[in-house]
Amino acid sequence: MKVPEFWRYNGTKLTIYLLYQGEYQASATSATFSILTKSMVYEFLAQCKTQGETQTKRAFRKMLQAQLQQ
Repeated sequence: MKVPEFWRYNGTKLTIYLLYQGEYQASATSATFSILTKSMVYEFLAQCKTQGETQTKRAFRKMLQAQLQQ
């Protein structure tokens, strides 16, 4: 694919792959979205199930915007 980063979610596990010297390697963090952690994504997905997708998206967006302003 030759894209610098891609994420794969199989329904239970999120894996971030980064392109390094022509090969993809699993990474604990994203090079593109440094403020976004895997635990934040898992929390978002869990909240979508309990609080609804629309409400969770709004809260998630506000939280990310607040972090970017710091």
